Amino acid sequence: MKKSKDGRQFESISRIASNNRADLQSAYSYVDNVPNEGVVYYRLAMVDKDGSIAYSKIVVINFANSKFFVIDNVKVSASSSNLRIHVSTSQSQILNYAIIDVNGRIITAKNMQLQIGSNNIVTDIPAINKGIYYVKMQTSDASITKAVLSE
Repeated sequence: MKKSKDGRQFESISRIASNNRADLQSAYSYVDNVPNEGVVYYRLAMVDKDGSIAYSKIVVINFANSKFFVIDNVKVSASSSNLRIHVSTSQSQILNYAIIDVNGRIITAKNMQLQIGSNNIVTDIPAINKGIYYVKMQTSDASITKAVLSE
């Protein structure tokens, strides 16, 4: 995966190995956790076994004034009574997060200041049983709820 600020000079941001199965249709994905603010150009550079390169159509996305965040990982641990969230963001902002049980009861709710880039949140939580919980995370512009199975 390559990206560019001007649509002409691209930098590599990810490499994904092929599954080497030409007989099957394959789907690959990549999340740019920290895109440039403003207009960003993306394209794929596909390298064949013989070393030849083919480029995809360029996709243009405008991230102007966006305050998004991406959840990389969420873990709720009943055994160690903690919550771990790894989240990336394009701008410094406040993240409100809560753990909610399957009955809708809020186990704990807190907030933290996110910094641009990767953020690791590790916090103690009240004692819980193993099971399914929901972790709701929101900023002033976005909200994500993720179901997790506690360890």
